[in-house]
Amino acid sequence: MILAAGFGTRLLPLTRVVPKPLLPLGGVPMLDRALALVRSWGVREVLVNVHHQAGDLVRHLVTRAPDGLRVSISFEPEILGTGGALTRASWFLGDGAPFWMVNADVATAVDGRRIARAFRPGRTIAAAWLMASRGPRTVACQRGVITDFQSKQPRSEGTYTFCGVHLVDPAVLRYLPPQGFASIIDAYQCAMDDGWTVAGVPIEDAYWADIGTPAQYVQAEREVGPARPGRAGRTRRAGVAIVNGFIYGPQVPRRRYTGIMAVRAEDALDDAERALLRTAALLQPGTIACPLSPRGSARSFTRIYQGSRTAMLVRHKPDREENNLYVGHTRFLRTLDLPVPEVLAEDPVAHLALFSDVGVDSVQDRPATWRATHLGPLYRSVLARMVVFHEEGARAAKRRRLRLMPEFDAALYEWEHDLFARLFLRGHLGIDSAREQAIRAELKTVSNRLLALPRVLLHRDFQSSNILLNRSGWALIDYQGMRLGPAVYDLASLLCDPYIAIAPAQRSALLDHYARHADPRAAVHEAFWPAAIQRLGQALGAYARLGAAPGTERFLRYIPPALANLDDAVRRVDGLPELSALVHDVRQSKPRVSR
Repeated sequence: MILAAGFGTRLLPLTRVVPKPLLPLGGVPMLDRALALVRSWGVREVLVNVHHQAGDLVRHLVTRAPDGLRVSISFEPEILGTGGALTRASWFLGDGAPFWMVNADVATAVDGRRIARAFRPGRTIAAAWLMASRGPRTVACQRGVITDFQSKQPRSEGTYTFCGVHLVDPAVLRYLPPQGFASIIDAYQCAMDDGWTVAGVPIEDAYWADIGTPAQYVQAEREVGPARPGRAGRTRRAGVAIVNGFIYGPQVPRRRYTGIMAVRAEDALDDAERALLRTAALLQPGTIACPLSPRGSARSFTRIYQGSRTAMLVRHKPDREENNLYVGHTRFLRTLDLPVPEVLAEDPVAHLALFSDVGVDSVQDRPATWRATHLGPLYRSVLARMVVFHEEGARAAKRRRLRLMPEFDAALYEWEHDLFARLFLRGHLGIDSAREQAIRAELKTVSNRLLALPRVLLHRDFQSSNILLNRSGWALIDYQGMRLGPAVYDLASLLCDPYIAIAPAQRSALLDHYARHADPRAAVHEAFWPAAIQRLGQALGAYARLGAAPGTERFLRYIPPALANLDDAVRRVDGLPELSALVHDVRQSKPRVSR
């Protein structure tokens, strides 16, 4: 049984155009690779389940089934999962012999005989291929027997990645519900509780690659290699090509785009997205959509290309209140003549908005050689506008009764302390409870100093990644978390930014520049370093959370520079011996901060 019913969600919008199992790898659709693999093991009868874009898959199987295989199709009107798919296909498994299950949406090359040798009829409910050198390693296996499919210590000794290839006893059907969605992993767990075993077969001298994200797809294409002679036609017919690490969807001109993927907007966007583009006269036959990498804010970003025009399509989840405020904040900030995007169109029901494109590269994206010359003048301009944002923004927000996120108070500071302690200190570093509580007590003295300061309108994430460069100079984005608080919080976000290195002398000069323009009550010099400690703690908690999530692991690389800045800050604030010692210890031992 080959599983080909999934949505390929992480590869959207490409998988709205081509179903994931038909995406080419080395010039061959992944589904064809799976069929060829099982045929090489001696398999002669195959059942393929289909759901998402079932018509394309059925047409492909009807016209392209390989010689020597009898292929049947199991259509699922509602997706049933790996277990429900088996229940629906029970007619195919009626002779009682073990059968193979293979995922069609991963890249695999393995000798099935090595897996089959671990199968013991009547004792093993399944024999599963495992790998320790790749993937999330969430499966615990001891002496050839899987003990847990969801290890509480992933990536630890004795954990492996399940590679989606397993030889299964039809007795597994007893542990599946008679209908509806179900997972075969849950069935395995029930069978294990009933005395069966699942054999784990570690095989490292084989090939496996997850194709979950665009970056993983590109990496797998590099590893598999370009199409060999005789395969190129298959790639052209599929209409998807990877050129120099960039994914081009069907009928997309080979030109330079941002991101990692380009698809035709009329094919790849959903109804609401296309309607929004029509409102702004941006949906034409040649309109191209390029999804950008996740930014960690529960929003998706797609750059739209229509001739010489570009725009940014943003979709958010409504359960995060701050994202619901972004459009209104944008219109408000433009009334203050601040450099932010223009709202071109909005669909609040679908949680969509279309903005003018204010830049491709952020300050964070520019190389250190550029920053050495340009950062000082640029940041002096940014800080002058930051004063307007803070002071005129606060007055205008009060006058207009602008809806904001809750202001910085003792509870919000405590929430940031908890983020730092729970996700970074405890979750990432694994420190003991007593030390955690001592550090929390020290952090409270820091936030008490900030509570005494006057409140201005804060951006909340005023950092290099949110300052985009363009022909007019620069523009500011990601201010959805706007709220009232001390000006030094934004200053610390910018001048102790873990994304880029700022020399101490330059930081001091920029701090002086802001202070000369700002209200003296902001106490910039006196409160800057306590604010830096507060902000960097929040950032480290966020990096630990994002770094542990699929697709945003890159945030782990910012932990070392954040710790270096925190080390600098705690040296300048009295009364923080526990925090100072911890930062010193971590920087000396460098545990798990650059995975």
